[in-house]
Amino acid sequence: MSIAKWTPFSVFPAFEKEMQAFFDRFTTVPWIDVAWRPTIDVYRDDGNLKVRAEVPGIDVAADVEVEVKDGVLTIKGEKRTAKAIEEDDRFVRESRYGSFERSIMLPPGVDPKAVTARAEHGVLIVTVPLPEPIGGEDDKVHIEVSVT
Repeated sequence: MSIAKWTPFSVFPAFEKEMQAFFDRFTTVPWIDVAWRPTIDVYRDDGNLKVRAEVPGIDVAADVEVEVKDGVLTIKGEKRTAKAIEEDDRFVRESRYGSFERSIMLPPGVDPKAVTARAEHGVLIVTVPLPEPIGGEDDKVHIEVSVT
């Protein structure tokens, strides 16, 4: 006896196809406006925390702000369309425009005045110098777990 994977709609291929078409139509209608926000990578590099945000087509000097307040790094700005296009003249609209804001909690002890930011080739790179760790291996305490 062999085991076969059960697919509930396999007996209804036309129904399955119609359901997929329904969801495809639902997710591509123009009245569903998905907000745009840049993708980010956060990583450690040579004692610094690096935040890399992809901001293609944005005038970073004019339309992006980077700030640190209360231990939170915030990148905010706006992606603007270069030219207004009437909906009657538009055939496909996949690009997203609008305001965005991304916030990243920073570790305690970060000096906000030491944070730097630069942009190159559509990528914003924020460098946050990390504070020296307090303590070390000597401060590490091993806790025994008692099992009853």
